[in-house]
Amino acid sequence: SLDPGESYQQICDAYVPSTAGQYTATAYSLLNGDQNTTNDSLTGSFIGSLLLSGIFTVGGGGDMPTIKSAIDTLNHNIVAGEITFSLINSSYTEPPLSINPIDYFFIQNIVKIQPAPGISPVITINATEAEPYGLAIDGASKLIIDGANSDQNNRNTLLKVSGSNGKIALLIRGTEEATADSNTVKNLSIQTGADSLSSSDGFYGILLYGNSSLFKDAGNIIYNCEITKHGAVGIAVQWQTGVVLENNYVHDWTQMSGENDVHGIWLADGTIGAVVVGNTIGNIKTNVNYFWAYGIENSSGAGSNARIYNNMIYDVLSSGAGGNINYSTGIFGSNISNSGDEYYYNSIYLSGTDYSTSSLSHTAGFEFVGGADISVKNNIVFNESIISGTSTENKEYCVYLSSVPANFISNNNDFYAPNPHGVIGYNAANKTTLYDWQSSFSPRQDSLSVSADPLFVSKTEGNLHINIDAVSPTNAAASPVSWIVRDIDGDIRNAGVPDIGADEFTPGGFTVNVSCEAGWNLVSVPLIVSDYSKASLFEHSISDAFSYRGNYVPE
Repeated sequence: SLDPGESYQQICDAYVPSTAGQYTATAYSLLNGDQNTTNDSLTGSFIGSLLLSGIFTVGGGGDMPTIKSAIDTLNHNIVAGEITFSLINSSYTEPPLSINPIDYFFIQNIVKIQPAPGISPVITINATEAEPYGLAIDGASKLIIDGANSDQNNRNTLLKVSGSNGKIALLIRGTEEATADSNTVKNLSIQTGADSLSSSDGFYGILLYGNSSLFKDAGNIIYNCEITKHGAVGIAVQWQTGVVLENNYVHDWTQMSGENDVHGIWLADGTIGAVVVGNTIGNIKTNVNYFWAYGIENSSGAGSNARIYNNMIYDVLSSGAGGNINYSTGIFGSNISNSGDEYYYNSIYLSGTDYSTSSLSHTAGFEFVGGADISVKNNIVFNESIISGTSTENKEYCVYLSSVPANFISNNNDFYAPNPHGVIGYNAANKTTLYDWQSSFSPRQDSLSVSADPLFVSKTEGNLHINIDAVSPTNAAASPVSWIVRDIDGDIRNAGVPDIGADEFTPGGFTVNVSCEAGWNLVSVPLIVSDYSKASLFEHSISDAFSYRGNYVPE
């Protein structure tokens, strides 16, 4: 019993929990005649933890019966060594899963969730209104979620979030207690509840969401995931530093109704130093007038310094009929504060018909609203979409600059827009030809660029590799970038004369037979070849080749 105003400290004996889990301790005070009993107790909680390490099987007959029980074990104990949760069942039906900040005994420890060898599990999550996600990494760091059942990078695991509450398949987010850093998610196939909906505002395949602009998450990697029928955004990123989005396949979603734009990948504000490389994004569409389609949108803001390269983007289209504006854009730099962004070796193909009647509707391979120190090199834009309107800006652009970025650099690109409304670029006005576009800048831009059919293998199927059985103008026409040594397939790029676009290729063998007359002959070289010497081009010749510099000089 305490007198009014009196305080007291009680130190209890040590207690060792016999079972891991969360415990509650309550202290009570008893004061005779107390007229306010609501303040007579103090309650605290603590976790009785085990030191975890090793491999744990998850599923029927395993060490832990469900993925939920495995994650609860992780949340309530201490990681004292390498841990693998091995999924041994072919299917799981689970509630929303949340991994909290992990208590590591040694900071170098790794926690991995991966299917057992030969197992290809389908994980179905019954999302709720309160927890509208499948798997949430809530302030946890250094996790590896690997969907491959072997050492190969195969997508053997399907994460499926069902129903109208299944808005986010995979969520990585920092909390007020901890940032979610250095997590790797790879080799997953992902579907959200948008699979069965026509309207999907707020639906994301993967959402990386830092706690705030001041407390960003860092170093997260999304690698080789497939996201289909994803809703509003395939992969969305906000308040992240150094995020890597690599070799993902985001495809096949058409928004039939509802009020939202559709994106393959969206780098939202507060994203610094993002790397977007080797992704394939295709068939991302909306049929709703005044909502827009983007393959990749970069709205990161000041200090963005994004590197976006070796991506293939096809059939991105906003096509809804009506009097409102439609925009369809392969890659969109949508923040006037973006700076230091590099767009290299991307291949973009746009097709389909936009039925908007607005005088401002257009499509564009690249579009920028401004920014500073923006570099666009070694890209292919093939735009043969069709705009229904006939106004000045109802055009199919390769590049659209509503405002020219400061220190803008563009060169060694292939810009091709063959339809009647096709225009190379917009820079204060339409620039119909490549020459018009080049001449609209001071200093001149795209002086080494071309405008010709790049000869994709199958543009209608989204295969934007180059047909090696034809003569592509993109062969050996790029400018080397020292830190990009491979293409979208991992093939080594030519260090001296690489190819334009995401695909580095070796042309097939071609022979051009030339009939020579007796005496002098002037012969052009109609192919791009690796060796222009006479001995290589005319290996059986017996005379010299000559140049003329006031007189004939053997070469």
